[in-house]
Amino acid sequence: MPEGWELLGRSILVPIQQLLLKTASSPNWIPENLRDRIEEAIASFSQAEQLLAHTETKRELIPVLSNRGVARTFLAMYDDARKDYERALGIDPSLDDVRRNLANLVLVTGKPDEAVRLFEQIQSPSKKAEAAPYMAAAYLNANKPAAARDAISPLVGKGNSNDKTFFFAFDLALHASQLLKDDSGCGQLLALLKGFEAEPEARRIEAEYQLRAGDSAESIRLMRIAVGEAGQERVGRYRLFLADLLYRNSLFADAAEQYC
Repeated sequence: MPEGWELLGRSILVPIQQLLLKTASSPNWIPENLRDRIEEAIASFSQAEQLLAHTETKRELIPVLSNRGVARTFLAMYDDARKDYERALGIDPSLDDVRRNLANLVLVTGKPDEAVRLFEQIQSPSKKAEAAPYMAAAYLNANKPAAARDAISPLVGKGNSNDKTFFFAFDLALHASQLLKDDSGCGQLLALLKGFEAEPEARRIEAEYQLRAGDSAESIRLMRIAVGEAGQERVGRYRLFLADLLYRNSLFADAAEQYC
């Protein structure tokens, strides 16, 4: 039964998505031990697709295609993922979740103007709000820093500080801004992080930016604070990041202490 294969694929994929939102150090980081499981999910969705190939109603294909698109995106199978998303939207153009996923994909593959257009086509106010940090990343990559700031500003001070999805997307926005010749947009987003300065993840994001900007001392300072404030879930990863920073700055004894 196609429903069984689709359910099997989702039972593999959904826990992986939740795990990555809690533990991934960046939007593009997939641990090797999860890659095989994601491939299993893709195979399950493909089995469901084959069984549904000759059905009269195409709507049953929507969850299969949209979830396989997510799985393929995780493994950087961008061309195949895009085909899945576009096929799902061809069946039902009102699928805002799929449109958001497609927008994220084209952003990652270097098409910020197309990503902006797709994000702006999202109709649901709640879905548009969820996509706001990703829209900020698209605007930054399209060299529209003011629009990026406007997209993300409404989220500051509205109880999002405990939402790991928010920081995950904010991290993507800051990474995208590195492609700009003018760094003012990234600076504007960093200023918004001050609204979350009590959150260790906000400090980690800013520390990574300061490192890319060439200020190792400030990056180390911020990461020391983040390590001290982090909960058990993230402190190990933070220590590794700090240890690497210290080692690269010839602070070997301090680095060894973090590695222990």
